[in-house]
Amino acid sequence: MAKLYAILEAVADRVEMHNNIGEQRSNWNSLLLTSINALTLAAATMTGIAATSVVSGGAPVAALKLSSTVMYLSATGMLSIMNKIQPSQLAEEQRNATRLFKQLHNQIQTIIAIR
Repeated sequence: MAKLYAILEAVADRVEMHNNIGEQRSNWNSLLLTSINALTLAAATMTGIAATSVVSGGAPVAALKLSSTVMYLSATGMLSIMNKIQPSQLAEEQRNATRLFKQLHNQIQTIIAIR
């Protein structure tokens, strides 16, 4: 019985750990998506301003076009990295691990209750 209680405690710790990691990965995924959306919105705004601006020298318009291009490229790079890492899939795996450890926890509790 003492070993079962020790295992039960370890499984409860694992449930908590996987739950916390799953939340962190979900937050990380949301943060990355928000950052990419902000980059894309800023680049689109800069492109719109550059398209509607009429400046005789052309240097400010060229700077806006170059800056928006760099922002679009960085958003594309971040998206390609996210597709490789897939943080939403990692968060789903943590939720699955949490569910499986909760099942194991409940089974051990049932065994202890039945004796």
